[in-house]
Amino acid sequence: MAAKNDIIEGFTKKYGVHILVWFEMHGDIRAAIAREKRLKRWNRAWKIKLIERTNSGWNDLYDRLLGKIALPELPGSPSPRVADAPLGRG
Repeated sequence: MAAKNDIIEGFTKKYGVHILVWFEMHGDIRAAIAREKRLKRWNRAWKIKLIERTNSGWNDLYDRLLGKIALPELPGSPSPRVADAPLGRG
C-alpha cells in the first residue's frame, strides 16, 4: 500500500507507477527470484504480450493479489478471512 500512495521513495514514486497489471505466485522464493531475473532480460514487446495474455484491459490487479496471499493478523485488526467483519474497534 505504501508504494501505491507514494509514501516511500523508490521506483513507484519516481515514475508514478500505481497500477499492478500482472503478477505470478511462487511457492518458493528462489523460484520467484529466478523468474524475475529471466523476465528482466525480456524485451518490452514480450512483457506486453505476457500482460495482455491474462489482463488485456490492463486492469489493476492489486485487490486480486491481496485475496491470493495470506496476510498476518495484526492485534486490533479484523481477520482477513472474515469478509463481513466490522472495521475498527467496535
